Amino acid sequence: MSHKTYGIDHICINTLELDKVKEFYIKYFDFECTLDFRGPEHSMIMLYNGPFCIELYDDPAVNDTPGPVDHICFLVSGLHEMKDELEKEGYAIDWYPGDKYNADGILLYSMCFVTGPVGEKIELYEKVRPDLYEKSKK
Repeated sequence: MSHKTYGIDHICINTLELDKVKEFYIKYFDFECTLDFRGPEHSMIMLYNGPFCIELYDDPAVNDTPGPVDHICFLVSGLHEMKDELEKEGYAIDWYPGDKYNADGILLYSMCFVTGPVGEKIELYEKVRPDLYEKSKK
């Protein structure tokens, strides 16, 4: 096996009440908002407390019944090999958004979703160039 899991990168809460949930985690659990993106089709907020991250998401197309946890995300290395192995074992893979590049064509990260054995949604996330990825978020 050439892949490794380093831990949980984040959990995602799908909610149509982004501001209410955001303020709750900031007020009671000392999270800080590092990204607040509001788009026409979906919005996303990233909250951090040290190494812990909660992603708030409001895309009804992804999940038409908002619920407590939309998915769990594992930080991994060897994502492409892991994806191939999971596919070979029969697990459904959604290769979206896949590989993400910066404006200079340098691969920053790769990610995909896999459906677990009882239907749970799992995101696999590999920071290929964390040094450049962190700069691109600012």
